[in-house]
Amino acid sequence: MTEAKPKTTGCRVCGADVKTRGLCDKHYRRYSRRLKSMPEAEREAFEERCIADGWVLPLTKGGRPKEDADPFADIAAEVHAEAIRNQVPGVEPAANKYSAEEIAAMESDQAEIERVSRQEKTRQASKKKSTPGARRKKSG
Repeated sequence: MTEAKPKTTGCRVCGADVKTRGLCDKHYRRYSRRLKSMPEAEREAFEERCIADGWVLPLTKGGRPKEDADPFADIAAEVHAEAIRNQVPGVEPAANKYSAEEIAAMESDQAEIERVSRQEKTRQASKKKSTPGARRKKSG
């Protein structure tokens, strides 16, 4: 029996339009399901073998960043933390129990809470306007 070889154009298995890592949706789902069903100790070897045999393309750099790469957020948090420390007399900089990153995270969380709260208030206000009991009576 002849061993199957990866296709050079389109999906590596069937030649259809490529979606992810050189595979179409159907074959990427199969690959992904097979990978996730394996014990963790075998996953890396399976993926490396699939890449080496040409069935799957290696992961590439790029796409959406995994963490926020905003240098200004770190600087702002440090300046803010320093300003807070300087406002309290007798408190040494080392006595602050939160790091600049923790302060930035807390501020980010607070901003998210306020954003969600505004959305919820807007949603509730629009819901009140569209209640069935608020209809006008027909004239006439």
